[in-house]
Amino acid sequence: MIVYQLGLSEMTVFYSSSEPFGRFANYFDSIGLIGNRIQTLVPGVDCPSHATFADSRFMSETSDIPVIKRNSICVFEHNTGIPLRRHYVADDYPSGYYEGAPKNVLVLRMISTLGNYDYIYDFMFYNNGAMESKVTTSGIVSPSYVQDSCKYGFQINTQATGILHHHMFNFKVDLDIGGTKNSYSTYDIRKEKVPNQFLKGRYPKKWFQTKIVKVNYATEREAAFKYNFSQPRYHVFYNEENKDKFGNPKAYRLLLRGMSKNLFREEVGNKPGASLMRYQLAVTKRKESEQYSSSKYSTFDGEDRVVNFENLIGDEPFLQEDLVAWVTLGIHHIPHTSETPIMQTVGGDVSLFLLL
Repeated sequence: MIVYQLGLSEMTVFYSSSEPFGRFANYFDSIGLIGNRIQTLVPGVDCPSHATFADSRFMSETSDIPVIKRNSICVFEHNTGIPLRRHYVADDYPSGYYEGAPKNVLVLRMISTLGNYDYIYDFMFYNNGAMESKVTTSGIVSPSYVQDSCKYGFQINTQATGILHHHMFNFKVDLDIGGTKNSYSTYDIRKEKVPNQFLKGRYPKKWFQTKIVKVNYATEREAAFKYNFSQPRYHVFYNEENKDKFGNPKAYRLLLRGMSKNLFREEVGNKPGASLMRYQLAVTKRKESEQYSSSKYSTFDGEDRVVNFENLIGDEPFLQEDLVAWVTLGIHHIPHTSETPIMQTVGGDVSLFLLL
């Protein structure tokens, strides 16, 4: 067991504009019930033609029987075209050698349409034991009328300006690394100055390099990270009792690809409705009462939240406990002319990895 639950808990899109629609368009996509917006997939475009397709079923507030979305889930194997590993040595006696392996990945995919945006959800399993969860954006630009300046965006056709907006995606990652008793540490990469006894003469007496510093976290509040890109670190989850032959914990690293900071103050506008935006990563002890980071009411309940993510982060100890990582990734998007009539997916994705 590596992960008990991995899923998207909330998506937000905050727009900026000089006119009312764009200025106050702060969306919490949970209001549209993300899961029941997944759509039928097109073989050869949405998924490879050789994929296996499955239906999804769910209840709506107006249905007496399950609603069926045909072929809304696909599973396929994919060769990424990049080796999983490789090394070539030409001059190793007697004939040199080459070692390599293809990188094949098993992909579980769904796509939902929420208003103007389409979101592609991939859960990817690599043949070395790594996992990736990715969201890719497409759809149509939500524009404002042509404006006199480029303060909020650029003109994309005769009548419209593609306005600046910020996507944020919050994932729940319920980790069970070698069981439900897990600990969390970071391996911080810090600079150090050491004696330079190996080089003489004109070389300086001190040498600068980097080192690894393990930092342990005992409480949820200690393990809640607001956006700080000046401190490189590995986020590592492990079971203290599960070690390799060298005495190191058999751990998984949580790697985040696509972080961006929301620039608004925590108490202004719709920001209080999504306190999850304050943290690039928070680690909490799993509780049955804390299933989600947000709720379908978040668009309207900023002053009195049904789910207040800030309240999930306490001061209780969580060493060797059942842990949940809450990850927030984001994209600042300034639309341009090549994204009409449909936005491209290239560069419009964020992902998290669980790496051995």
